[in-house]
Amino acid sequence: MSINSDQIANFVPIIGAAVYRYVLNADTENPLHVQYTLNFFFLIHSLTIAVLFYCRTLILASNDGPTLQIQGSSLSTKQYDLSVLRNSFMLAGISVVFPLFLFWNFGQVLPLCFSAFRAPFNALLSPLFRIYILKRESNATQRPFKGSSGGLSELLNMKKLKKMAKEMQAEAAGNAPAHQVKAATRKALNKRKVVKA
Repeated sequence: MSINSDQIANFVPIIGAAVYRYVLNADTENPLHVQYTLNFFFLIHSLTIAVLFYCRTLILASNDGPTLQIQGSSLSTKQYDLSVLRNSFMLAGISVVFPLFLFWNFGQVLPLCFSAFRAPFNALLSPLFRIYILKRESNATQRPFKGSSGGLSELLNMKKLKKMAKEMQAEAAGNAPAHQVKAATRKALNKRKVVKA
């Protein structure tokens, strides 16, 4: 019996409800509950990182594949997959470090639970997991992947838009009143929202 990533996605609401119920009913002041939560957190993230390392091993063992043209640069399929995997590792690291920071500095247990819930699904539903571990290629796994780098690409895109807005502001500064420059800046930033929707 093989597991499809769509079947995995069907369990997300069930597991999410279980995590939410645990968070609501758990006594976060009880050191035993906190220890269980930490153990679960480290177990889940260790397994997630192990899956990412296994995926890295499979990528390194694969052939280079065809060359892809992405944003003016040419990458082999292996190089592209490794760059996407690098982003996955970075997101996995952030999902470990940030909740631990909140826990150790502020005693917040809730971010540990939600991070432990979210991290494995990010790895299991990724196109690299489908290609290299499940051995399934489809239209959804054609490179370049859509939304493969998640929030980081959005952040970089936002930086580009802000840079464009500043350039427009500098260009218009010489011959336009300040309120028109601010309106042009707002229009450039709102353009992102329209494109995303």
